[in-house]
Amino acid sequence: MERLEHVAKRLKNIGIILGVPTIIGLAVYFHNAEVSALRAENELLRQTQYDKALPMIEAQSKLRDNERRIVAESLALINGVMVDVEKFTHIQGPLPGDFSTDAFERDIQDVAKKLKELHALMEVKPKKE
Repeated sequence: MERLEHVAKRLKNIGIILGVPTIIGLAVYFHNAEVSALRAENELLRQTQYDKALPMIEAQSKLRDNERRIVAESLALINGVMVDVEKFTHIQGPLPGDFSTDAFERDIQDVAKKLKELHALMEVKPKKE
């Protein structure tokens, strides 16, 4: 019986001596495997992100250009209307009444001038492709 206990203790000691490093070794191995899998996944995500980014940037650029064109066309239309109003007030001459037509004409000219400035700022230059 004593011999059996002695053999059991030795097996237990051998198991502890070999088991702990084995568990640590397996933990390190699985940790490294998971880290390499995560790195591969990050690389894949990085590659697919760039593929999606270029069309998105191009679409945003086209949208911005279209919005600028629409604003420039709107300003040109408003500018044309203001020029027509300006011509009309000069043709018509002073209106009867108690209010000053000079102030009204100055206001119209100021607005027309500001619209022309805005139109010049917003003028869309054709993009070379």
